[in-house]
Amino acid sequence: MLRVGGLVLAALVPTLVYLAGSEPTPASARYDQRQLDYIEDGAGRTVAAIEASLYSDRLEVRIAPVGPQIEPMPGYTGRAGANQLAAEELQRIVEEDLLQVLTRRNGLSSQRGEVRLGAWETLPVRRLRADGRVDFSARSQRTFPIELRTVSPLAGPGCYETVFIVRGEVRLRVRFQLDAAGGRIELLEAVGAGPGREAL
Repeated sequence: MLRVGGLVLAALVPTLVYLAGSEPTPASARYDQRQLDYIEDGAGRTVAAIEASLYSDRLEVRIAPVGPQIEPMPGYTGRAGANQLAAEELQRIVEEDLLQVLTRRNGLSSQRGEVRLGAWETLPVRRLRADGRVDFSARSQRTFPIELRTVSPLAGPGCYETVFIVRGEVRLRVRFQLDAAGGRIELLEAVGAGPGREAL
């Protein structure tokens, strides 16, 4: 089973917003950014790219099943640069309210973050033409979400931890600090989903 690369995110999503395109969040100072490849359970394939961005007033996380490092789903039709199964999983996670994003400051009570799907596009596929030749430049007939975005508001200086929960299990964790001089992401890790390769 695909688990963000199967993300597992449990049921209470405070706000769901479907976007025709990716709407930028109002500008504020960005302090730090980390990236992580999400590895599919058991198969070792990179099926999604995760990017965490720390701002003065919020943490934004973007999960994308497209990108130069993304490996395709098994089978003939898949092409490098996109993973259709991961895109379908992100859609299901949002539509079925399976994702809960919680942020704690200084170990105190949790605050929920906002979850939304971003842009939708067709995905690169291989398709057999009527003449029996393979079309290596084909696109999928339907569109898929190419990003899931979360926004977690922050309440001033402190030590923070944000967790992504699916079906009661933590699947992604971000630890970071804010102070008067700025902020820093100390940890971005996928939990229980294989050896993510972190790029600092």
